[in-house]
Parts: sequence; structure tokens; C-alpha cells
Amino acid sequence: MTFTVRTLPFVALAFLAAACGSNSNPNLAKTALSVTDSAFITGAGQASNAEIAAANLALTRSTNADVLAFANLMITDHTAENSALAQVGTDVGEASPTGVNATQAATAATLTPLGGAAFDKAYIDSEISGHTMNLQNNYTPELASGTNAEVKQYATTYQPQVQSHLTKADAIRAQDGF
Repeated sequence: MTFTVRTLPFVALAFLAAACGSNSNPNLAKTALSVTDSAFITGAGQASNAEIAAANLALTRSTNADVLAFANLMITDHTAENSALAQVGTDVGEASPTGVNATQAATAATLTPLGGAAFDKAYIDSEISGHTMNLQNNYTPELASGTNAEVKQYATTYQPQVQSHLTKADAIRAQDGF
């Protein structure tokens, strides 16, 4: 078979099209995520990032044993959540976020200058608010109408942990009088 200068680009294009169309690995063929699944990955990831950042701040601003224990728990649990979410994101072709949203950034800016009891109260209040919003805006919609099985399984697995964090923060506020 001979190729002329005129036919060579078409032959190259045909080979390229054949190579792209012959994906034998089904794991590489990603289907688009639903809006709910995509929003969940973004929202839950940003919430975990915000929890870790606020907890790290708490370790430098608080002397309250309950607050410090809670902050350490937030770092441990949300780091694990982020790791699992990053794997889900890789599996479904959607990168998990590395930052926070504008509301979470504003909360961090409010906490940063505080210290002592004023910090403890503001931190625990922000934890209650943050976990409530995470459950309402991310987990509830995903569990109700998410369509990707892996994303929904992540939500099913971690929703009880997020709820537990909210319960613990409420208990600290009541116990310590914040």
C-alpha cells in the first residue's frame, strides 16, 4: 500500500481515530456525573478542608481540653474522609477540591484573630454550623438523589461520622457553657 503526500494526513487521522476508539479498559471510560454527585464531591471536600483548617487553628488558639480533643478528632476524621473522597474522585473522574468556599474562608477569617474562651465559643459555634450545613447541603441531597453508586456509597459511609461530629460539638457547647 502506497501513500501519497495528499493521502497521508487522512491515513494518520484514521489511525488516530481508531486508537482513540479502541479503549479496552472499561475503567477508563468515565461517564459524566450527575449535578448532585459532582456538587457533593465539591461540597463535602470543601467542608472537610474547612474542618481541618479550623481544627489546626484551634490547636494554636485554645487551651480548653474538650476543644483540643475535638480539634484532634476533626483532623483525624476529616483527613481520612478527604483521602477516601480523593480516591472516589479519581475513580469517577472528578477531582476533589483542595480549598474551601467563600463562606468557609470568611469563617476562618473570623476565627483567626480570636483566642482563649472567645475562640473556643466561636470555634464550637462554627463547628455546629459547618457540620449542619454539610449534612443539609451535601449529604442529604446526595443520599436522596445521587446517581453514582461509588459517590453515594461514600456519602452513606461518612454521613454518620459527620452527624457524630455535630452531636459532639453540641455536647461540648452544652457542657462548657459556650
